[in-house]
Amino acid sequence: MLLQISIVFVVSFLCCIAFSWAYPIYILDEARNAEAAREMFVNRNFVTPFFNNTLRTDKPVVHYYFMTIAYHLFGVNAFAARFFSAFFGALTFATTFYFSQKFTSIRVAVISCTVLLSTLFFIQEFHLSVPDPYLIFFTSFGLFSLYSLYITNNRKWFFLAYFSFGFGILSKGPIAIILPLLSVACYLLYSKQLSLKSISKLKPIAGFLLVVTVAVPWFYLVHVATEGQFTNRFFLDHNLNRFNTGKEGHGGLFLLTWVFVLVGLLPFSFFLIPAYHHFFKSKDRTSIVAFSAIIGVVTIVFFSVASTKLPNYTMPCYPFLVLVIAVYFDMVFRKIETYKKAIARGLLLLLIISCLLPVGGYVALYLEEGITQYRWYSLLLLVLPIGCILCLYQFKNKRFKNSFFYLAISWVVMGFFLFGIIYPKLAKETPTEKVKAVLGSSPQFVAFQRFDSAFPFNFKATFKVVSTIEELELFLDNNPNYYILTNTGDRSLLFQLNQKYQLQLKQKALFENHTTRVYKR
Repeated sequence: MLLQISIVFVVSFLCCIAFSWAYPIYILDEARNAEAAREMFVNRNFVTPFFNNTLRTDKPVVHYYFMTIAYHLFGVNAFAARFFSAFFGALTFATTFYFSQKFTSIRVAVISCTVLLSTLFFIQEFHLSVPDPYLIFFTSFGLFSLYSLYITNNRKWFFLAYFSFGFGILSKGPIAIILPLLSVACYLLYSKQLSLKSISKLKPIAGFLLVVTVAVPWFYLVHVATEGQFTNRFFLDHNLNRFNTGKEGHGGLFLLTWVFVLVGLLPFSFFLIPAYHHFFKSKDRTSIVAFSAIIGVVTIVFFSVASTKLPNYTMPCYPFLVLVIAVYFDMVFRKIETYKKAIARGLLLLLIISCLLPVGGYVALYLEEGITQYRWYSLLLLVLPIGCILCLYQFKNKRFKNSFFYLAISWVVMGFFLFGIIYPKLAKETPTEKVKAVLGSSPQFVAFQRFDSAFPFNFKATFKVVSTIEELELFLDNNPNYYILTNTGDRSLLFQLNQKYQLQLKQKALFENHTTRVYKR
């Protein structure tokens, strides 16, 4: 068992870390998290997170701590910022394999990890310097451990479960305990085991005290250090308000969350509904499959009701959804003639989607300003329809397991193309890389009103921000060698800047609606 888990860990770590050094930190969330960790590392302030010397209240502290460790080991760079995201991704795969094997079979465990490895958007999440990889691991491991506690009454699972929930709260907040509580309550209700005796098996009071012991000390320290600012902004704005109102333009219809899950679990998402149909038809109410199925439904419904909707929100339930799919496929492999038509329909639908993806990629690259020249890289997406065609060929010739693995491998290969070729090429056209090409890696900037969040991390510096032309003039009088950095969209201000200063560089952000401009007096 240890050898098998080690193999799963190594293979999944290689997939999660692959080419994470090949392209810079650029997207907003990555940039702000990586920079906040850099400032924590430089300033040796391990209580209060800052971005560009301004209090950052978006997220708690666990991912910052791991990034500072990586900066110490590997230096301040994109690889270090993403290293522990990949590490916790590999832990997620290893624990999914372990618990799948423990409570079902080795076949289901292998299928689960194969399906999970092929979910490109899930793998991409572990390529990002964001808190979600940590939340995904601690939440999924905590829930698996809680189920083990319920079944075996072994004390080690008590400690592992509630420690995980405590660290999950320190990763992204109270959602790390809210979702498990809702999921377990719904599981006990669905399995007709909701009683004081069943609840007592989970030791909730002692567990609550353990969670508090892990999570509360840092929240108390940061509350005191910021005179309550972090507490108010984090819990009220970034949690309660995010649930009640669509934040940062990320609202949407109820069904949007379901769409995110279906896209996020590609290529095997087309078999999720048949897998659930098989589960409910089996009338299974107590097994790990029932537990996993309920977690999936609770998570998706919860974020469907929430006003803010993002693709990564439901990812903590992906290990459980793939377990439901894996049990279904394990049954299909043994009774293929019964389910042959249903599988064929799913594969044909997937073939249509796979054929549309290269076309969509070409159109997206063609329409985006500044990267039209890279549109032919969309041809790399042809690996997906090719893989699907090979899958169908194997399926037609009754080599069903081969068809399954052909499909999975094609999406894994697509991941390597994406992280190793497409992203590095596109990254050359980001404002940070363009500025480095023109001004070098260490120009001095003063920011006017607002700026692209990727600049502090990529230039390993914080910038003074001024709000008016008068402040800017005064600053430049005392610091004549500084460049002006801005991505303001105010036309009247841009007119004044163009009149007073020389434009050195102008570059639109990739797939964003703002443009970085660099000026010199």
